[in-house]
Amino acid sequence: MDITKKYKYFDLETFEIKEESKTITFENAKDLAEAQARVGGDEQTLLKALNSYLRSQALLAAENEVTSKGGKKTVVLAVAKPFRAMFPFSQMFKLDANGKPVIENGEKIIDRKAQTKAILDMIKASPTILATIKNASSVESDENGEDEEEVA
Repeated sequence: MDITKKYKYFDLETFEIKEESKTITFENAKDLAEAQARVGGDEQTLLKALNSYLRSQALLAAENEVTSKGGKKTVVLAVAKPFRAMFPFSQMFKLDANGKPVIENGEKIIDRKAQTKAILDMIKASPTILATIKNASSVESDENGEDEEEVA
């Protein structure tokens, strides 16, 4: 089976983020004997791979047990992020003692704490958004936590 995966990197000559796809051919081992042969017959390497998988599964089960009580933080924050640029949340500025917006470097400063609270209050009041967060939180995490895309 061919697997194509996109990788992003920072080009140090142009100082731009670039993307490149790489394709590998990968076939699953059909049994333990083949897997062991593919790691050069080394039982320790095979044991490390199995233990890594077992550890990942145990941690995933623990994560799902905890996050099933609500929503994953990353999902909630990803849902909240676009609202920061929308009115009225985009106009929630820090205020000075006189009630005027605080200005630094010529720009009004957003009150992130108040903005986040207001966005989360709006999300809490929306059963549809809450259901979406719950559903998205029940999907298994990307193993490496990166934003790489895999195309089969």
